[in-house]
Amino acid sequence: MSEDSRIFDTPGVKFEMKFYPWSLAMALVSLFPFVAQATEIHCLDTGIANVYLLKGKKSFLIDTSSHGHEKEIEAWLQKQGTPLKSLEAIILTHGHGDHAGGAMELGKKQGVPVWVGAQDHGMLKQGKSRPLLATSFIAGLLGIFVDSPYPAYTADREISSAVDLAPYGINGQIIPLPGHTQGSLALILNDSHSAIVGDLIRGGVFQTEEPRLHFFHEARPQTQWQLWQLLKHQKIQTFYPGHFGPLNREAIEKSFFPTGLFNWLMPITEGERQGFPSYSNL
Repeated sequence: MSEDSRIFDTPGVKFEMKFYPWSLAMALVSLFPFVAQATEIHCLDTGIANVYLLKGKKSFLIDTSSHGHEKEIEAWLQKQGTPLKSLEAIILTHGHGDHAGGAMELGKKQGVPVWVGAQDHGMLKQGKSRPLLATSFIAGLLGIFVDSPYPAYTADREISSAVDLAPYGINGQIIPLPGHTQGSLALILNDSHSAIVGDLIRGGVFQTEEPRLHFFHEARPQTQWQLWQLLKHQKIQTFYPGHFGPLNREAIEKSFFPTGLFNWLMPITEGERQGFPSYSNL
């Protein structure tokens, strides 16, 4: 074991003090018990969408996939050592059925609170997505899988402004991120310089870690603006999307802002969509 020994001489007395690095580390931990561990991020791909588990002082489930995957999710949570009933809340990144479809069964079964963006609560209450705006022809063919009705549910909390997660032992925030839907949410996790972003973007179907424009957006210009803002003002290095991924910052910048992040000018209106960068990778 390595050690750092130092000799201190005083008149008539000679003593040796030994400093062990591990002892110093333990002493520091005891002096600063309030230092939280980094939040753990776990992902389950149900084949329809990604479901995430955040484990800090408290634990959160992010999204519930589509109706029919509830038992799979509950078994996965149990395997992670976080039973459904132990969750602080279920956070829905938005109200589409492929992300909110299991909210009723998972939330009601053990009385776990469900949080949703205020502007998407109507979809959850009705169990039906708003009309989808496809971003490509192929996306239009996929609409039936997202537009299917799902069990309606009334959330326990509407989120319309940033929520600090520090009281739950997580160094991060929930932020409104309108664009994909007007009630979309994202979670910024400062410890790991990462973010769970729902359907702001997605990974490729075959090249899962290659960033792609999502199949649907209610407001595509707004979505592009939100992505640009996150890259410009946050230190996010890893993006965890609702489908495929994860995605790294460099790949996103090259794919969505090929002329450079700080040289790109956001179109202001829907009518200026021709000013968008070319999405040659769709």
